[in-house]
Amino acid sequence: FLENCEFILNSTAPNVRLHFMTTINALSAPHFLSFLKLIKEMRVKHRITSHNFRVRTFFNYLRWPPFFSLAMLPDDLKTKYGQEWIDFVESHQISDSLSANQFFYAEEVEQIKRLVDYMHSAKPVDLDFKNFRLYIASIDKRRNLNFAKTFPELKDWMGENYYGR
Repeated sequence: FLENCEFILNSTAPNVRLHFMTTINALSAPHFLSFLKLIKEMRVKHRITSHNFRVRTFFNYLRWPPFFSLAMLPDDLKTKYGQEWIDFVESHQISDSLSANQFFYAEEVEQIKRLVDYMHSAKPVDLDFKNFRLYIASIDKRRNLNFAKTFPELKDWMGENYYGR
């Protein structure tokens, strides 16, 4: 995937943009900071002018199905991830004082803040956790996968008595 992105950016005119339309959910939360860092790296490499980048992005949060929502994260992870994401984009936010270390537009920073606000305000119900386990167990069985190996930081979610508290 990244090789294809680089190919497009390296073999097209500077006015060609690459847009990432991103929907963040509970399963992508543990690695979302890495994605933000990737966006920053791509913007460093493919900038047109100081604050004009060929790589653009838009951040959404998943609402349906609710058992994949960011609301499913336990409070400690909501706080940890939310603070990491906000700290990163704010530390690289474009401002009036031009700096070489500015890579995120004000609207992108606001999107991340709204995402974190939603994550803290939305509350899952017990049925969401049951539906999550049913869905994941079904996928693991049909596709011969292992959720706990794929998402070790979320493996506790598969416990029968886990309800995010």
